[in-house]
This record gives sequence, structure tokens and C-alpha cells, in this order.
Amino acid sequence: MSQYDKWVLIALIVLYFPTVGLFCFMIFRVNRKLPASRRIRFWLLSWGDWTSLRANWTKLPTEYKRLYPRSILYRLAVSGAITLLVIAVAMFVLRFWEYTRHIP
Repeated sequence: MSQYDKWVLIALIVLYFPTVGLFCFMIFRVNRKLPASRRIRFWLLSWGDWTSLRANWTKLPTEYKRLYPRSILYRLAVSGAITLLVIAVAMFVLRFWEYTRHIP
């Protein structure tokens, strides 16, 4: 692993935990104000099937924006997730390019 790869990996780890923490914090804030029957589940293992998974993740932005219209937490969390995705794709492309460049 090169020095560059180490710094990219450290950046991914440093960005991952705050991003996941923001999403969990938003779910916690929304669930405090919702009745028990309408709460958003935290963990993937409790979701069961893909339909309820999609319903939970589409419910979070609408409920959060409805309950906290002036908060920027959702935009920060989405920005962090998009940045993580861009870094991961860039790392994959660079690795693929290095691999194909060194093949005889």
C-alpha cells in the first residue's frame, strides 16, 4: 500500500463515522417526535425486506425536513455520503488504471 493509498483510506474512515453518526442522530431526533407506530428503524437487520428498507430511507428526509425545516444536518449527511462515494469510485478507478497499466 502506497503512502497515497494510506491517506485516502484514512480520509474515508475519518469521513465515514461522522456521516453515519449524522444519519443516526437524525433518525434519533425524528423518532423522538413520532409515535411508536411511525418510527424509523435504526438497523438493517431489523428492516427485513427491501420494501421496508426503501420505505425507511425515503421516510427519513421527508420527516426530518418536516420536523426540522431550518436544520442543515440532512444536507451535511448527504454531502458526506456523496463525498464518500466519489472517493471510493476514484480509488477504484485509480486502482484499475494502475493494474491495467502494469500488465504486460
